[in-house]
Amino acid sequence: MKRINLFKFFFILVLFWLFRFTEVGALSCNSTKNAKIIKASNNIRVNYEVKDNSRLENLKVNNKTTNYVVPDFVFEISIYNLVSEDVYIRVTNEKTNKIFDVSSDITNDGVYTFKDYDFSDFYDYKFEINSAIKPCTGEKVKTLTLKKPKYNVFSEYDYCKENKSYFCKKFITSNLSFSDEQGFFKQINVNQVKSEKNDKSFIESLKQNRNILLISIAGSAVLAVVIIVIIKFRSRGDKL
Repeated sequence: MKRINLFKFFFILVLFWLFRFTEVGALSCNSTKNAKIIKASNNIRVNYEVKDNSRLENLKVNNKTTNYVVPDFVFEISIYNLVSEDVYIRVTNEKTNKIFDVSSDITNDGVYTFKDYDFSDFYDYKFEINSAIKPCTGEKVKTLTLKKPKYNVFSEYDYCKENKSYFCKKFITSNLSFSDEQGFFKQINVNQVKSEKNDKSFIESLKQNRNILLISIAGSAVLAVVIIVIIKFRSRGDKL
């Protein structure tokens, strides 16, 4: 037993040192500074929140007034827990290739938020966490990625109000298999046909397996009664 425990101890120790080497191997600072840099980067997170500024407009056609929604969304993208001066973050918009740096001195209690007004396309943001300590200033510690979604115009159709299909989601991160109304309505028809087939097959299955279903229900009822009796019996035994 002692040999096994000793083997486990050395195995864990080797893994620990390998893990440390992997984390700090890319940095040229000494081990003390590397530890500070990694600690400063560990809790940094990124996320986004969607602000809906859409407005309702009126349109008159043949003396009849109709309402329509003018979509307007803002993505507020935030970096959290950037509280240390030992690191800074280089942010890259993968669509426009726009790059800017964020350091702890321009955050609000460790939080930095910027806005993206493009809701017509989805793309990635890259957050490269770099060392701010000499002599390894600018060396990369790790990279976080955030995929900004786009607004799905088809989500406003009445059909989508009670449907949870991907093509009905308000914000999506991949292209749909269609790009116009004709494709949308074709997709609806395909889904309805599938739904009807599933409903019919389910009903037919119930009809064909009626006896088995009744036996299963009866068996479940008996099992439930047995379980209740056992529980009551055990509770009485505990009281005694």
